[in-house]
Amino acid sequence: MTNTASKATKSGLESFYAKGKLLLTGEYCVMDGADALAVPAQFGQALTVKRGRGSEIKWKSLDKDDNIWFKAVISLFDLECESSTDDSIGAQLSRIMVESIRLNSDFLSKWAGLQVTSKCEFPLNWGLGSSSTLVFCIAGWADVDPYELYSRTFGGSGYDIACANAEGPIYYKLQNDEAVVAPARFNPTFKDTIYFIHTGKKVRTKDSISMYEQKTHAVSASDIVSISEITHAFVQAENLGEVNRLIIEHERLLSNILGLPTVKDQHFKDFWGSVKSLGAWGGDFIMVTSDRGENETKNYFSDKGLDVVLKWDDIVYSGNGN
Repeated sequence: MTNTASKATKSGLESFYAKGKLLLTGEYCVMDGADALAVPAQFGQALTVKRGRGSEIKWKSLDKDDNIWFKAVISLFDLECESSTDDSIGAQLSRIMVESIRLNSDFLSKWAGLQVTSKCEFPLNWGLGSSSTLVFCIAGWADVDPYELYSRTFGGSGYDIACANAEGPIYYKLQNDEAVVAPARFNPTFKDTIYFIHTGKKVRTKDSISMYEQKTHAVSASDIVSISEITHAFVQAENLGEVNRLIIEHERLLSNILGLPTVKDQHFKDFWGSVKSLGAWGGDFIMVTSDRGENETKNYFSDKGLDVVLKWDDIVYSGNGN
């Protein structure tokens, strides 16, 4: 599926797509200008829009198994939810629509009924960007800047928006509040030793950012430089030993800034490889390295109740047909 809108058919059908994301380095500090390394996921979210009857948007959201997990009816008169299966999600959806119109007054100006379906390809608790991929798709539908729409609705660094249509790993940074994106040639020969484990702990992006902002007095200019250097060294690493050293240093720096123990010290002290938080400290996915066999590695985490253990090629979109 493509990343951009398809041309409307005679029935008025339009489709949009966005990839999910993982932030490998630079979490939190990317907010203060550090260079970060991010990768798009093989899983994303699709949005289809077709003409309907009446003067309302009939919305339904599907999970990866095509089960409806959310439904709403949104009035085109005032963009309020007339009904929904979850009031908080309905309110957020209305807000995205309102902000889209503020950015493009022509959006939804025809007052023609619409049927909108979103489908998330990954479990909603995985933290791969159910919100950011939705915003990216709606931005395509509304023909507005996805970074601006995301800033107005969810906030954050915007790296997840950059991943939504990335063709492989990227460098990402904020410079004068503007997103700077560049391809990162990161396809390590040792990628079979890299695993992504879902912790089962969903952490809201806004909560993570709020926690970090309370610690900003602990962030120095040298910390930002160090994180940026680690990011670039990570991409250039030629072996697992170098990556392990960089992960340990990155975790140490963030642990000092946040005043929290590293995820390895807290949960995986006896693990033989390195362990790194991704994005939200201790939530969603973690990245680990292991020079032992796949079965032994998976069994270690399974014994701790963590059964979602994915290898690099299972989750990362590399642009090579994945």
